[in-house]
Amino acid sequence: MPAPASAPLTSGDVLELRTTLSQFGRGVVAARRAALSGARRRRFADASALLDYHDLMLFLRAHPATRDEYAVAARELERVAAALREIAEHGRVGERRALEQSGAAWTPVRAAFGLAISRWLVVRHPGKATLDSVDDEPLPLAESLAAALPPMQAEIAGGGHLDGEAIVATFAGAGDRLAWLVRTFDALPASGAVREQLYESAGTWVTLAPRGSALSRTFLRGPEEAPFLVDRLKRDVDLAAAIEVPLPRAAARPLAEREAIVDASRGTLAVLGRETDAMATTSARDTEYHRLGRGLAIALHAPAAGRRGSLDAHVGFVLFRNGVPVAYGGGWPFAGGCRIGVNVFPAFRGGESAWLFAQVLRAYRQRFRVARFIVEPSQYGQDSREGLLSGAFWFYWRLGFRPVVPRIRALAESEAAKIAADRRYRAPLAVLRRFTASDLALDVVPGATAPDPGELAERASAWLVAHGRGDPARAERDAVGMLERLVGRKAPANGVELRVWRAWAPLLAQCPSIAAWPRAARAGVASVLRAKARDEFAFQRKLLAHARLCAALGGLAKSPSPRVDRIAVLRHPLRAGDPPCAHSPMPSSAKKPVRAWRVLQSPVHGRGVFAARTIRKGETVIEYRGKRMSWDEACEQPASDDADPYHTFLFSLDDGRVIDAAIGGNAARWINHSCAPNCETYEDDRGRVYVAARRKIRPGEELSYDYRLEIEGKVGKRMRKAYACRCGARRCRGTMLA
Repeated sequence: MPAPASAPLTSGDVLELRTTLSQFGRGVVAARRAALSGARRRRFADASALLDYHDLMLFLRAHPATRDEYAVAARELERVAAALREIAEHGRVGERRALEQSGAAWTPVRAAFGLAISRWLVVRHPGKATLDSVDDEPLPLAESLAAALPPMQAEIAGGGHLDGEAIVATFAGAGDRLAWLVRTFDALPASGAVREQLYESAGTWVTLAPRGSALSRTFLRGPEEAPFLVDRLKRDVDLAAAIEVPLPRAAARPLAEREAIVDASRGTLAVLGRETDAMATTSARDTEYHRLGRGLAIALHAPAAGRRGSLDAHVGFVLFRNGVPVAYGGGWPFAGGCRIGVNVFPAFRGGESAWLFAQVLRAYRQRFRVARFIVEPSQYGQDSREGLLSGAFWFYWRLGFRPVVPRIRALAESEAAKIAADRRYRAPLAVLRRFTASDLALDVVPGATAPDPGELAERASAWLVAHGRGDPARAERDAVGMLERLVGRKAPANGVELRVWRAWAPLLAQCPSIAAWPRAARAGVASVLRAKARDEFAFQRKLLAHARLCAALGGLAKSPSPRVDRIAVLRHPLRAGDPPCAHSPMPSSAKKPVRAWRVLQSPVHGRGVFAARTIRKGETVIEYRGKRMSWDEACEQPASDDADPYHTFLFSLDDGRVIDAAIGGNAARWINHSCAPNCETYEDDRGRVYVAARRKIRPGEELSYDYRLEIEGKVGKRMRKAYACRCGARRCRGTMLA
């Protein structure tokens, strides 16, 4: 029996309404109208129902069956915004907390944005973003800003009695503290990349307060166009055919319109507390906007000149449906290959996810002539139990992606056959986890290969080491000189184009046969490098058009890396008559993954574990190992440190047992506690415990997680002293106890 019109709208009611509004066709028009009309007259039961309805109206705005529905969705979003404002100004604490980080109007979002996005917020959205806090971790703000402060202020900041927040409060005065911080970092005598790193190292947090503005999921829109009216959802996709449909020619847009597109794309991520390198570093001149049909459009954003990768570059995108952002992600196109990642927002998942994904691939295929797409394991469940169980692997499988590792492909084919034979069969979690040992590839052009930019970068580095004799600058100058002779052109005197020459020279110096190419082909190499410095889209086009250069790079990536052996280098000098990309004949050893950590003395306590390389957010760093035993057995074990009997290596498990890392343990036992940790622990379905990064961790940072120790009985003064915390975090609670 339907609920009366006066009954508050619950999340369950919204789910039923979504089911109705997901059906299209002439036969359901009346049912859609009636269901929508009933919902419009009802209040909201709670904050959860309000957000669910908010997202459903965004779905309706993107998928209207009639113009009336399109208009109704806009009016209902205004009604939702009014309800959100009421909660923000007069609601209970619990209601306000339930709305935080949602990205909806009148709800705050707290995030650690980089310098570029913080600057964009200050300039484009003044008053909508405020400085929330400064962690002073891993580098104190006083050290980061010293070179940009007036001498007297630099001495005060360096005195050690002011933390980062106090420095900003003291020196910014009554002005906008975030604006002061951005301006001060911009005044640092350093490159843009160094300023970004210093800003991030200070641990700066920003709070967005969008109120009723366009800086919210509720009202943020891409370019306005006539609405597309949906008559059915495209659930089945012929990917091979879809990606070969040419893109319509992108309309020439004034610079101001392209700046508005950049604003919309940046805002799409910012209101969710997210950012990507592509969005942070792009510009209006490095942006393209393509209509894809059925109300869908894609904004492609390449990094601005001077911020691009030396070889490939992260070209980000945002998908808009009837102006509503529905997905974002990015690709790394290079010489016919492209690593790709797509994130469809939750409100739009389900019905047309496959079609949306196909349109993204179509845009990259047509714009960058991609012959092979690669999806990395992080896209289908690596280090994520939820991702494994979501069926993401089979989503890509149905679209034609296959594991590149032969044994993993054979395993997947075996599991697919079991599913075909029994629709109730589900691959075990352990098998799904094994799938993540391989990338997935979609070969648009059968047999096509593309050089791996990572392998090429390693070859360039190896050449510099081998030829530098301890002086990489000299090796780089030699490489540039060799490249000048190969292409018959002088290197640029300075600027971004010179940096491109310096990056590519150690690669192309290993291809002496360039000197024997026709004059036009040699000049074409210089043209490719010039495009890299000026226009990423033009660079991709020119690189793919230069068949000789692509073949040379491909041969360079496939051949074994030269060992860093000075004698071998001297005995095998590069000669003009050598075959393409000739190298030292010495084989290299197999590449080993760089271990993420190392054990050193800790300023916090005893030994500690430190990042040996950059560790990405969500990456599993190390397993917590040791002997498993009951609590009774653990209590009978001798103390691991006679001088400190309270110091143990015990880790409690969900099944009631513990891991004692003092017996058969590994380096994980040396990870110290922190009240502001950069790591967290999790136990998988097999009862194994792992430590994973909560945020991006830079080389040299000490790893930590919150112990939250639990002890039985009353916690007295002696016990609190025994478990005192020494982490030194700004919000340290003073104890390792929960």
